[in-house]
Amino acid sequence: MQQSKLNKSSLQQQSIKVYVRVRPLLKKELGQECIIKTDQQKYVVIEQSTHILKQEYDQVFDEKVSQAEIFKYISPTINKALQGYNTTIMAYGQTGSGKTHTMFGSDWEYSLNISLGHQSTFIDDLQIDQNHAGMIPRTIYTLFNNLQQGYYVYCSFLQIYNEKIYDLLQDHKVPQALQIHESKTEGIYVEQLTEYAVNNLYDCLTLMKRGEKNRMIRQTTMNLKSSRSHTIFQLLIETSKADQGGQLLRSKINLCDLAGSEKINKQESMSNAHLNELKSINQSLTTLGKVIQNLSQNNKNINKLPIPYRESKITRLLQDSLGGNTLTNIFVNVAPNIYNIDETANSLKFAQRARNITQIVQANSINATDQELVNKLLKEIDYLKQLLNMKRKGLNSNDMHFKFMKIQEENERLRQANLSVNEVEKLMQENRKMREELQKLQSQSHENSESSQLMKHGSEEAFSASELDKQYNTYQQTKLSNNGLLIVSNPSMQKTEVTVRYKDRGNKMQTKLGYVEASDQMLQREKRLMSERKRVIERLELLEQLQFKNGLNSSLPLNDKIPKASKKNSYYLLNRTVEEERTSLPKLKIAERKLIQ
Repeated sequence: MQQSKLNKSSLQQQSIKVYVRVRPLLKKELGQECIIKTDQQKYVVIEQSTHILKQEYDQVFDEKVSQAEIFKYISPTINKALQGYNTTIMAYGQTGSGKTHTMFGSDWEYSLNISLGHQSTFIDDLQIDQNHAGMIPRTIYTLFNNLQQGYYVYCSFLQIYNEKIYDLLQDHKVPQALQIHESKTEGIYVEQLTEYAVNNLYDCLTLMKRGEKNRMIRQTTMNLKSSRSHTIFQLLIETSKADQGGQLLRSKINLCDLAGSEKINKQESMSNAHLNELKSINQSLTTLGKVIQNLSQNNKNINKLPIPYRESKITRLLQDSLGGNTLTNIFVNVAPNIYNIDETANSLKFAQRARNITQIVQANSINATDQELVNKLLKEIDYLKQLLNMKRKGLNSNDMHFKFMKIQEENERLRQANLSVNEVEKLMQENRKMREELQKLQSQSHENSESSQLMKHGSEEAFSASELDKQYNTYQQTKLSNNGLLIVSNPSMQKTEVTVRYKDRGNKMQTKLGYVEASDQMLQREKRLMSERKRVIERLELLEQLQFKNGLNSSLPLNDKIPKASKKNSYYLLNRTVEEERTSLPKLKIAERKLIQ
């Protein structure tokens, strides 16, 4: 975020909001003494021989409070992000205290049908979901529900595992550790971290679930599915049209799920990997505690203490969230039973210190004619033009990149351009259109290769209902959620290449190829449509056979005839869009009624 371009008219002082959430007792804890009491939804009370305290927080949630009720307290800050304010929502607490449940949700493994259960969630309708969807999917839902035309959204997802940063949206089979850099204009960023352009909440949720599946987890004493890394799911929001003052708004939403602290049990047998994880997590959380403590004391004392941001990757990345220009909300998750009293007391002390931190926040804006912004847009547009031209000529990505290097001299000439606000807006629109065209070309080339394989066996011999069923099971529709196209694809290959962006070591925006999977919601909806169409066609075929046996002629007009279930027509049915299916189903049902009559 460009620190030199902050909107001073929006300046305001804001304390970090701290919410304490008490999880319910686990099955193995039933019968243990509960040492936490909540008072007026503002206070946490502990009365025990070793710990006696009563502390006030912004809000306290007991085990009965639903996810939907909790989200109401942070939803206003999501709307602030659309006004240019940076926002951070994070969960802190010991392992097994419910952090991942708070941030992601629960029970999503049933919808994904995966063998290893992760603690995220699958959302069909957040309006009726009260218990499962966490703060991250609810944030995505709220953001896109309130998003107006003229906004662009990009998302990234990283994890910090053993003090190394990994991109959760890239191929996790060949992980590559990424480096942190700092720019005078845009602050701290992660080199090579991919940012995906997302146009709707389904794309965003699909990427969230991909990253959550790639996250490191391990079974521990406190938790069967303990997260062993810190994660940050980030949404970048940019306006494409300048306001009356010629300013473009830019903001970010950091959604952070911290790994949980855990005591080292010398009597428990641990692998070296587990022990290293535990030490790394505890060390980074200790650094986070130091940062919070020093920031809290600096708000009261004239003599300022140094802030050890650089001692940990997580505090370095969250530097702006903890002591900078960000509206920050922290969920401190605690366990209610006496066994965890020491960890609970430490978490509550952390929460109290965090609540004492006050930040100066203001909206982020950039002058639309800012020369650095113009240069980046011109360079990226020129690069995308070259990609499009080379893609049309059938060149691969290596050839494209090689040829692009030869035109950098021309980019240097364009750096001297002096453009108006309207011209910059047109550049941004041209940039977006070319990205979409490139994605379309890439997906169409994938579609053509798949469809040609299917049509090799095309014959006019009719399929039986069982053969048609086999055909549906072998190939199924895949919704390319980035551009709305349909392809015939094997279920194990439900993904398509798209162009993603990232920052290089010199803080210059570059692009490369990434991929997106089909949206689960889209696939399920299309599956229902195809199933209904198949049912109607089978019913019509049966009715026609009965009419033929009884010597009756079909009274259907020519354009209402039933499509024969040949291999060719099977491909045709599979390759129809959802809208075509919706418009054709009523006609088939009318034909069904006519035959019955």
